[in-house]
Amino acid sequence: MTRIQRNATTMYLCEFCGFGYSTIEIAEHCEQHCDRDGFTSSKIRKKAVYEPRIHVIPVATRQQTHSLTSPSSGPKTLTLA
Repeated sequence: MTRIQRNATTMYLCEFCGFGYSTIEIAEHCEQHCDRDGFTSSKIRKKAVYEPRIHVIPVATRQQTHSLTSPSSGPKTLTLA
């Protein structure tokens, strides 16, 4: 978890998805969900006070892996603008 202090405002970032929350409890809950399921819960995301410009796919978790390749269609390219 990353804590950011800006002026008089403190924000806590989920290290998996990058969304920011006003309380450490919500940020920890988001991290647990991202780690367990591999994506952010829409219910938790509604509580975010900061949304990253670039959405990040969480690192592969114990239960599942993420890949940019598909066996049927060959490699895919991810382009960031």
